[in-house]
Amino acid sequence: TSMRAQVAAAFCSSLWRKSCGAMSLRLVYLPFRAMAEATRMMLAVGKVPYIDEAVWGREFSRRRKQGAFPWAKTPVMIIEEPGSSAPGLTVAQSGALARFAAKRAGLRPASDIDDAIADSVFELGQELCTINP
Repeated sequence: TSMRAQVAAAFCSSLWRKSCGAMSLRLVYLPFRAMAEATRMMLAVGKVPYIDEAVWGREFSRRRKQGAFPWAKTPVMIIEEPGSSAPGLTVAQSGALARFAAKRAGLRPASDIDDAIADSVFELGQELCTINP
């Protein structure tokens, strides 16, 4: 196992032991709505504090070369434990970020069937974004 994977596992473990209590969220994306907008909306509706960071041009290229973005793409969510010196955990893919945001905001349906229907509507929106960003 790589050192990065071990650090991520330890970080996640400490967060989950605290029932995902206090954490710092930073959404990193290009200066557009598009693939990060659903995540932003859910965090706003749930009044979940987060930092919305836009990266572009040379800064985006620099971070991508450094491996800051899994799969060399954005959006990503960087999750950090306040006061910890451990590196933050970077989560990628817009669908994963939206589902995480919905859960943190208390917006996920309790019923598995309702949850599947909500995911279906979300995925349709994702497809529409690729047709007309």
